[in-house]
Amino acid sequence: MSSSTYKNDIRSRLRNEPQLKYLESFLTNERLGNSTCRDRLTLARSAIVLDRVGDLWTERSSASTSLPFWKPMPNTSGQAIVLNYLDSEAIEGLGQEFLLAPEFFQSHLAGCEQHHSGDWATSDLTAPPCLRSSHQHGNFFAIDLRRTYDVSSDSKMSAFNYARKQRCSLLRSFHLTSNARVLFHHERYSVAWFKGNSRRQIGAVICICDPTAYSEIEDTLQRESITAIKALPRGQEFDSSLITHFQTPLSRILVLWNTVAFHMDLQVSALEDQLEHDFWDKPQNPVTILHTTQRLSRRITSYLGQLTSMEFDVSSKTSPDALEDISVDIDDVKSKLKVLLQRTEKAVPALLASIAISEGKKQSSLTAVALWFAPLSLSVSIVAIDGHSPFGGRKLWIMGCIALPLLMLVIAVANTSERLMNALGRRRGGRALVALFKPETHIG
Repeated sequence: MSSSTYKNDIRSRLRNEPQLKYLESFLTNERLGNSTCRDRLTLARSAIVLDRVGDLWTERSSASTSLPFWKPMPNTSGQAIVLNYLDSEAIEGLGQEFLLAPEFFQSHLAGCEQHHSGDWATSDLTAPPCLRSSHQHGNFFAIDLRRTYDVSSDSKMSAFNYARKQRCSLLRSFHLTSNARVLFHHERYSVAWFKGNSRRQIGAVICICDPTAYSEIEDTLQRESITAIKALPRGQEFDSSLITHFQTPLSRILVLWNTVAFHMDLQVSALEDQLEHDFWDKPQNPVTILHTTQRLSRRITSYLGQLTSMEFDVSSKTSPDALEDISVDIDDVKSKLKVLLQRTEKAVPALLASIAISEGKKQSSLTAVALWFAPLSLSVSIVAIDGHSPFGGRKLWIMGCIALPLLMLVIAVANTSERLMNALGRRRGGRALVALFKPETHIG
């Protein structure tokens, strides 16, 4: 299959498989899929090739040979490729050489569409995700991870943005915490394997690792993947339980996810503190806090979905006994996120009650203003009993003497009752919030 045939095959499947739309655009658009058109991508290219000769793995970089990096060296019995970029040349070369399913590349590119704009791609390049069946029956898996960065100052944030644009070959989204001190950068880790056939006898493992945003930080996932490949027992490189041998990079990914859960816990705790302190004193805040709560809830729900997807990929490629520790870690991180989701959901009724109280206070203010007119109306009625107008002469002074004390009495009663109700409400509300956010619901 030539490279043009591989591209044409993807194009012919678009009508029935719209999830390949972005991949087809990536291969067709020269500026989008060709890394040589942007100097920053040329600098970021890194492909490490492992050729197995006998029982030893020989490591070489893509720049050390004139051959395409996916071509094996002579006398090799196995091959592994670990790269931290993806462009049209790599996709067509790997797809042609190893007959890889297009869904493998599309699953790795998913999430990049909206972040490629300007002269690199148009903003309408979006595609639905690949169906789960392609992961379950395909010879690949893809795992999402969240790497955290300290952006507590403007200089650190500027350095992150600059390094991200200079180093990351695939732009993905990132999320800032509510206090804008920690940033979660989205990355992806994809692995495929080729067992060999009559056309190409040598089997292979292909790993794609998104690079870190900072060039001075060694991409530990890439190095850990190489270490895991070198530790593969002879004859077991390309069996159905391949993912079992990648426990080291998988553990690293789960460490990053656990860090995300920790920072999400800090955000939810800060939200609860703000809610407890401002519940009665600042009635204008609950609406803002409600929006923050709902945003956190949606984000936690999204993270739970991604971890569930990771668990599916892990469990569908190997037996449960082979990855017992990995499964335990996944369940632990998921349980922490579920606790955080429950805490955000508990805050919503309290916030809605606070908003209702705020609206009630506005109504009570309007009622108090209306009560001010009652003494005036009563005074006018008393003075105008004889049928003459009360405005003018001596009757105006009489009306003032009657209305002014009554008006002061109404204002005094209104202020006293409002203070009393606020004091009782604050006491009851504080007790309710303490009961709502119990310490035992927090992550330990």
